[in-house]
Amino acid sequence: MRHLRSTIHVAAPPEDVFDLFADAKQIPRWYSPKIEVTDVTGRLTAPGASYTVVAPSADRTSGLRWMAVRVDRPRVLELSTTDGAAATIVVRFESATGGTNVILEADSELPLDLEPEQSLRDFKALVEAETFVYN
Repeated sequence: MRHLRSTIHVAAPPEDVFDLFADAKQIPRWYSPKIEVTDVTGRLTAPGASYTVVAPSADRTSGLRWMAVRVDRPRVLELSTTDGAAATIVVRFESATGGTNVILEADSELPLDLEPEQSLRDFKALVEAETFVYN
């Protein structure tokens, strides 16, 4: 099983950081390498919300379905694959001086197309550059 871990500080409150991360439609704006997100059932603010990631990959040509399995806004978001592939991502949002520490941990039996450091750098830039309003 492959384990990935990455941490970054974002200059925004945990609620704002969590809300952007939980918006599956925004994932292609910061996820690296580039992907497409389809079949979004809603924001990832409750267990059962899901989306499909379609990535150009030699290892995987079809989409990979992800579902929120544990949500504790604004502290934790846990995602797991739903199509029999064993992969889990847990993201913690910890209040820190001047903003939020985001800790991403992924465990996978598949070759995850995820560059956690670059993804989190792009996520940080997006959060810090834009103001998002959620209803």
